[in-house]
Amino acid sequence: MSPLFVGGRKIYGSLSSAPSSGVTAGDEYYNSSENQKYIYSGATNSWRKASGGISTTDADPFGDGSVIATFPLNGNATALSGTTFSGNLGGDNGGSNFASGGKYGQYYNSTGTNHLSSTSTSIRPSGSFSLTFWYKSNTTSQDNKRLLTVQGTTLCAGWNNYNSSLGFYTGTGSSNVNTTPLVTRVAQIPDASINDNSWHHLGFTISATNTWSIYLDGSVYSGAVSGEQRSFNNSTYFAVTTYDTGDGYNTIGGIDQIRLFSRVLTASEIQDLYNES
Repeated sequence: MSPLFVGGRKIYGSLSSAPSSGVTAGDEYYNSSENQKYIYSGATNSWRKASGGISTTDADPFGDGSVIATFPLNGNATALSGTTFSGNLGGDNGGSNFASGGKYGQYYNSTGTNHLSSTSTSIRPSGSFSLTFWYKSNTTSQDNKRLLTVQGTTLCAGWNNYNSSLGFYTGTGSSNVNTTPLVTRVAQIPDASINDNSWHHLGFTISATNTWSIYLDGSVYSGAVSGEQRSFNNSTYFAVTTYDTGDGYNTIGGIDQIRLFSRVLTASEIQDLYNES
């Protein structure tokens, strides 16, 4: 099928599979098998679902194999199949740790005495990575409480509640799970905007050179600070509401729909994930 040219973009119409040659950023086609429109991303040289077309059941929402893990957290801590990491997160992963009323179905209910984590090298990013998830808490002034942190081979990054705000931290990672990375607070979101008893979509992207961006509810959030140092991921590569698989530094709040990627997502892709249904 020959495409139509609209404003410099090619519109291919209805096809059973994606065009494979001669495509440029912004080109579109409609997948007749999936009943879904796709847009070609020049940043990643791949087709991605158009805004609003991503489902919570899509393990690889952008179809480029960049997903390390997707956790719906609907009654268990099992990753969706078809991604780099497979199986379950360890820790307090029984059904009693999940509750109804999540952003999508059930959610992980972190009470301050439970956590999820993994020491699997398959969940450990090797370079650039991105993380998105939904978060809800009405507990303000949480004192040095880890929310969600990732230790990669070269970079460590994540979120920690401290000083009446949720801070974003970055530092050097390690390929040794027994190494505890040192991280620095580089941005923050005040309690009034994040620990306000509403579901919020959080995301960050970080490049191999430690160039980062954070996102709140689908949009870039500045919040840059020059903050204090902490240590993250004592004995884990991936940690949900814990520092050392204990209970001393655990955020109180709900977590839903975690996605970890092995590349820097674009702003429009973060927006697509915020709009997923």
